[in-house]
Amino acid sequence: MGCMPSKKSQMEIIVPPQETPTPDSPTPTGEDGMGRLLPSSKKPPTMDEARESDEVRNPRLSIRYQAKELSARGSQGRRSSTPFDRARIGTHTRHGLMPGPRGFSAAKINQDRGVVCWPFNGSYNQALFCVFDGHGSKGERASEFCMKTVPELLEADSEQLKIDIEGCLSKNICKTDELLFAHPELGKLAMTCGTTSTVLYMHGSDIYTACSGDSRAVKGIRKGGKIEAEDLSYDHKPDLPEERARIVSRGGTVSDGCAGRPARVWAHGRIGLAMSRSIGDGECKSVGVIPDP
Repeated sequence: MGCMPSKKSQMEIIVPPQETPTPDSPTPTGEDGMGRLLPSSKKPPTMDEARESDEVRNPRLSIRYQAKELSARGSQGRRSSTPFDRARIGTHTRHGLMPGPRGFSAAKINQDRGVVCWPFNGSYNQALFCVFDGHGSKGERASEFCMKTVPELLEADSEQLKIDIEGCLSKNICKTDELLFAHPELGKLAMTCGTTSTVLYMHGSDIYTACSGDSRAVKGIRKGGKIEAEDLSYDHKPDLPEERARIVSRGGTVSDGCAGRPARVWAHGRIGLAMSRSIGDGECKSVGVIPDP
């Protein structure tokens, strides 16, 4: 259940065009949405323009965008200038609803975060795709931290990334977990919240995935004129034999899933986490939950 390489992949990536927001596709404010880097032939904005918008310049000469939530209809795409075969890039995220009394419901905070870095490591032949799905109170703070930290760590560790891709990905995801707990403000929050981590590194036609949690990475493959899905990662669930054994050996309890409810790992009888690996979730770390992909 570590990093998984995939050779000679085909990837469909969508670059949404610039559109005027519609009533059913509001632009989220603050920390909602997913950060993304879009390859484009359009001239990058100046620093002054970037400061006045949600765009943030980044050392790799790409631009990080705060993406809006899209309607269920999605959006039309256009071809990009990336070196990938028929390459397109896009993001889609929608917040959930919290059921309430008498049939009422309230919008939940969008705790999803994601980032696409291209070019990566100063190379147009490399790209990094990350998704982090936060959970728990203030889980969006954990996923936001990871969205910013993981690309920075991997780029700073570019020499090892050339030599040992799988080891470098695993090491820096675990380091992100350590830095989250060491953060003067977020460290305390991370005891009761956390995030999944799905990191996909693309070098030429090779793909490496490093995932912690249950945000699955999937690849689309063209077969007979159709597109079939192929999993690039496994969901880390507490009731898997290997995961259960580790948790039980550390004093944790695993409840089996039933009636549509997921299996959970219980820490001290009060924290029920529906995955066996994650970043954050400090209280569950004492009973065998780990960040390792």
